[in-house]
Amino acid sequence: MTEHQNTHKAKASNILKAVTTQNAILISGILISISILLHGVIVAKSGASGTSTTTLVDKAIVADILKKPIANRYFGDQKPTEGIIFTEYSDTECPFCKNFHTTISQVVAEGAGKYAWVYKHFPLSFHPNAQKEAEAIECVRSISGDTKAFQYLDVLYAITPSNNKLPKEALYEISDAMKLPTKKLRVCLDGNTFAEKVKAETAQGATAGVQGTPFTFVTQNKDGALTEIGTINGAQPIDAIEAILSQVK
Repeated sequence: MTEHQNTHKAKASNILKAVTTQNAILISGILISISILLHGVIVAKSGASGTSTTTLVDKAIVADILKKPIANRYFGDQKPTEGIIFTEYSDTECPFCKNFHTTISQVVAEGAGKYAWVYKHFPLSFHPNAQKEAEAIECVRSISGDTKAFQYLDVLYAITPSNNKLPKEALYEISDAMKLPTKKLRVCLDGNTFAEKVKAETAQGATAGVQGTPFTFVTQNKDGALTEIGTINGAQPIDAIEAILSQVK
């Protein structure tokens, strides 16, 4: 074998060793990356305490909502005493309801006790997620009271992308973020505890003439006697609401 052949063979051997080493390094790097990735997912999922952490709910939004007072707000089975009552039929997966929720909140807050806001469930058939969300609100109400239920409702509206894009797990993550007894909420939802109540309220709205959401009846309350002064069909702006209120004598 000539010296040239020996040199060529040695170079080929060295190249093969270098390639093999590079491959080994590359494979090791990939394995390490996968290991780190998997470990990171596990840590992010389990957290320091071994329980699931909130990933779908913005805790800053929750903290802000929990600071706001809940006043002059009622659920469908309650009877307010304020002079003007807004009775809203709503669907938590309806984008128009999401917008109107902010509007009516402002109107009632600025009313400084003159207005009451009654919230009633009306999940639409093409928003299947809204039924369980309505049930979740009632579950929270039964477990933690009206104030927490309204705060839960506010958070739900604040974070939902609408149109069935909010996963069911978010209902439990809202509860976690609000430090509510989530295990009880799961039991309540899994047992369909308030399914019939939500359906009955929806049927009540349909009988009253509600065909879409949001739909709001505006009534004047004089010593317990209610007189309808108008309706708000859809997510109307504040000006439209004020036009109805201007009819009050």
